[in-house]
Amino acid sequence: MHNIKNIENYTKPLSEIMFELEKACRLKETVFCNICNITPMEFRCIMQLSNHCFFSVKELSKKMNLSAPRTTHLLNKIEKKGLLERKMDKKDRRVMKVSLNSKGMTFAKQAYERYMSFHGELLNFMDSAEIAPTILSLQKFHKTLTHFLENKNSGG
Repeated sequence: MHNIKNIENYTKPLSEIMFELEKACRLKETVFCNICNITPMEFRCIMQLSNHCFFSVKELSKKMNLSAPRTTHLLNKIEKKGLLERKMDKKDRRVMKVSLNSKGMTFAKQAYERYMSFHGELLNFMDSAEIAPTILSLQKFHKTLTHFLENKNSGG
């Protein structure tokens, strides 16, 4: 940890930009999800499911940091769109496993490609010389934020 002189000079601007960035990211997510005709939570869930064969609701809830009832509700909405497959766990018949079906995997692949394209459009608004340093700074900041939060959660 570094002891930054005059840290109070940076606290307010950081707090303000974090607030505005979070607000802008939510709006960006909403705009993108409207294009795909899904909600932001459905998108996050579909992306999670696209990276794994089968999840139990408990496993998926933990991955998404949601309650089991909220996850079940979300899965029901995705299932109504015809994108989800459910099956009983062979080892424990009380546990239901979920996965994307072939239509869901196709949808996830197309949505991910649109997501990358969407961000490509965003990068076109930046000066090309600013892109790499901005991404590097964001990666460093994300690493710092993650480390900070892990220490806060572990009582550090």
